[in-house]
Amino acid sequence: MLVISSIKMNNKPYESTQLFYEARQYVEDLLNAHLPEDYIFHSLSHTNDVVIACNLIAEHEQLDAEVHENLLIAACFHDTGFIKTYENHEAISIQLAEQFMNSKGLSRKRMDNIAGLINVTREDQEPAAIQEKILCDADCYYLSKSNYQEYLYQLRNEWEKLLNRTYTDKEWLLMNLNFMNSHTYYTRYAQENWNEMKANNLGFIEKVSAVLVE
Repeated sequence: MLVISSIKMNNKPYESTQLFYEARQYVEDLLNAHLPEDYIFHSLSHTNDVVIACNLIAEHEQLDAEVHENLLIAACFHDTGFIKTYENHEAISIQLAEQFMNSKGLSRKRMDNIAGLINVTREDQEPAAIQEKILCDADCYYLSKSNYQEYLYQLRNEWEKLLNRTYTDKEWLLMNLNFMNSHTYYTRYAQENWNEMKANNLGFIEKVSAVLVE
């Protein structure tokens, strides 16, 4: 279940709107029913983390209520396309989000805003608006978690099973080392609160990589 009740907004428990409640319940049911079990990284748990991280950053940015809600709905749906495809899953995620939003009578403007947020999670996109930066940062929150090594294990196994991509330990660590070195958090909150732990995780990869390279 996508639980965000423990996150506070303006020092008060976040009170989810009916629309967001229905969106997160819809996504939970969708992923539980249709996401293959081999998705051990891009799982419901990952979606949960992204929603919570989005809400946390959005609280500090004091977003407009509608923009905040759009952001959380986009966070819920951003990986739903994995139920049908791995490559270009964002396009399917947008389709699934629009089906849901159509059923709720959202305006075309809001639907386009939410679709744009989902689209910016593609690797080749650069976020511009603050809500886009928040979602991109939240999607990479795992880089700064204390169990980062577990996420690396999950992603490696997911790629092996679903994409038939296999790597030696050296290749895998060097690839993730390059990614970590090129990655930057966009929001001030993420930079001030996540960079230190991310640097610790980067240091771990550098040490292990150095041993394997020798």
